[in-house]
Amino acid sequence: MYRVETVSTNISDVTTVASDLNEGVSEINTVAFNLNGSNTIGTVAASISNVDTVAGINADVTTVAGISADTTTVSGISANVTTVAGISANVTTVAGISSDVTAVAGDATDIGTVSANISSVNTVATNIADVITVANDLNEAISEIETVADDLNEAVSEIDTVATSISSVQTVGTNISNVNTVAGISSDVTTVAGLSADVTAVNAGAADVATLSPLASDISTLADLEDGTTGTGAIQAVAGVASSVPTVAGISADVTTAAGISGDITAVAGDSADIDTVVVI
Repeated sequence: MYRVETVSTNISDVTTVASDLNEGVSEINTVAFNLNGSNTIGTVAASISNVDTVAGINADVTTVAGISADTTTVSGISANVTTVAGISANVTTVAGISSDVTAVAGDATDIGTVSANISSVNTVATNIADVITVANDLNEAISEIETVADDLNEAVSEIDTVATSISSVQTVGTNISNVNTVAGISSDVTTVAGLSADVTAVNAGAADVATLSPLASDISTLADLEDGTTGTGAIQAVAGVASSVPTVAGISADVTTAAGISGDITAVAGDSADIDTVVVI
């Protein structure tokens, strides 16, 4: 009686089971058949916790099923996936600078150019101090580098002119102390330049200048007789009696003697009237 009552209470379930058994493909028959052999419902039941887990992510399973081709591709590069997994921290870092990575990718052509000229890049890096110096100069209000560049672009470049005479420039550099000395007497140089004709004339008489040089003190003495130092116009006075000079030169010994008794001669000259009287007597 108890069993009949149980069936009666669940008659709708009984009806459902009966309907399933009458189907062309009965799920109950399928399950019953699967209970025998391997990979059966019993196998699933032993891993029911995993089944429950998968059921909990059925949406994700559906998503993965939709990209099964991609999943197959990833499976083919599983070794690479493992490698990337080993550097996941780096991958995370790169992901954080994805905009920079994109920017670098956009400069791929320029990066290739740099790579092709890496020896030049290394040279610049070695001389980076000079590069900075050049950059600083170019930022100046008056850049020496731009000044030089402008000169070199002129029809007549002063720099080219100097370069053509570089041996002379080197000579000046070797004798720069002399150049500095001349610079210190530039006003005198200007004065001499104004007397260039006289300098040329003196140069033409260089032999005579050499002859007079040992007589410099005598020339100074003569100058003193003329300019008022020891006399005024004395030379001109002598010039006025030039014809008598040879005569006096002929009795130079007597002149010397007379000079030695000049005091007596002065005394006699003072008594000239008396002497004249005596002579008359």
